[in-house]
Amino acid sequence: MVIINDWDLAADPSHDRDQLQKLERTRTLPFMAIDLLTSRYWGPTRSSKPIARLYRHDLESFVWILVFVMHRYEDGHLVAPRGGKRPLDEWLGAHYQVVYAEKRSRLDDWVITKEEPDLPASWESLWREHALPALRWVSHAYAFDKPLESGLDDPDVAYEDFCSVFKSKGGQRKDHSLVMSNG
Repeated sequence: MVIINDWDLAADPSHDRDQLQKLERTRTLPFMAIDLLTSRYWGPTRSSKPIARLYRHDLESFVWILVFVMHRYEDGHLVAPRGGKRPLDEWLGAHYQVVYAEKRSRLDDWVITKEEPDLPASWESLWREHALPALRWVSHAYAFDKPLESGLDDPDVAYEDFCSVFKSKGGQRKDHSLVMSNG
């Protein structure tokens, strides 16, 4: 049995939640939710309400990790650069506003205009069956820059809605139960 603990970023939960938010030290931009790549999150002004981290942001982060891995790896190896760059290089080391713009653009390309990404062949099926439906969920959560009023700020609702994407074909929600498969 293996147990992995990453306590270096742990915080005492007895502290005030607002104070814990300020202590956050992980800023892995390529994997952060789109909501968190805004000035309201990074540097809220007195006139704007700061964005609270929500469970749906963590679910969205999972989606971006999946997308990133599918574009950059094949058979466990980093893909070779094409034209001096690897896919999604622009997400690495960039300012949060650049990553925000890149993600919104890609989300529109993949979900709205249905542009096919240039992926290694080994990922194509997984893209269609899992990544694209998950990206539709992300797109749905933003509803064109307006907060979705379907309760996704509630962790249980967000989880059930997210899981429903994987139960159904093509990302169309049928019900709120998770089905795991080995296919």
